[in-house]
Amino acid sequence: MKPFLIACLLSALGLASLGFAPREAWRREKPTIGVVDMSRIHKECSRVKAIFSPLREDAKNINAKVNGIGKEIKEKSKALENFEEGSAEFNERILKLKVLRYQMNEMKKLWNLQVGKKQAACLMQVYREVDATAREIAKARGLHLVLKYSSNFKDSKTVSLTQRLNIRESDPILFFDQKVDITSDVIKLMNSTK
Repeated sequence: MKPFLIACLLSALGLASLGFAPREAWRREKPTIGVVDMSRIHKECSRVKAIFSPLREDAKNINAKVNGIGKEIKEKSKALENFEEGSAEFNERILKLKVLRYQMNEMKKLWNLQVGKKQAACLMQVYREVDATAREIAKARGLHLVLKYSSNFKDSKTVSLTQRLNIRESDPILFFDQKVDITSDVIKLMNSTK
């Protein structure tokens, strides 16, 4: 029995010395993690604001057009009071109002389609830039893993409980120490590289 135990011990020592214990070496090196708060990136990063600024300009222009049509509809609706209901002129003006309302609704639908596409393109650009910046910082700091999360809405009183739960469900992070938050560094680096 003794020779068998000695043989097992020697073979175990021999295998370990030959490098068959990579898991042990990995365990000695502690993995490091970083987190990036995407809601802070959207609020505080001037680069992100610059990406979304053309979208905001488009929104101002379309809102001005829609508001103009809305004012015209109100004025024409008020002018209807001067005409007898059922008269040819009254019916003609009603028809023009319906056309104006239709135009306004079609403009809103078209705007919603356009803004959806533009917003998706802007978000993709932001995520690509955040990803590249976070990778650069992770490489410089020797981080093994960087996770994104959103602090937005988590404790907001204006968001329903269901929305908060859905956000928490989609966010894989339950807790982290603020020491691993690299959001400020990401914002600084993104703002410096325009």
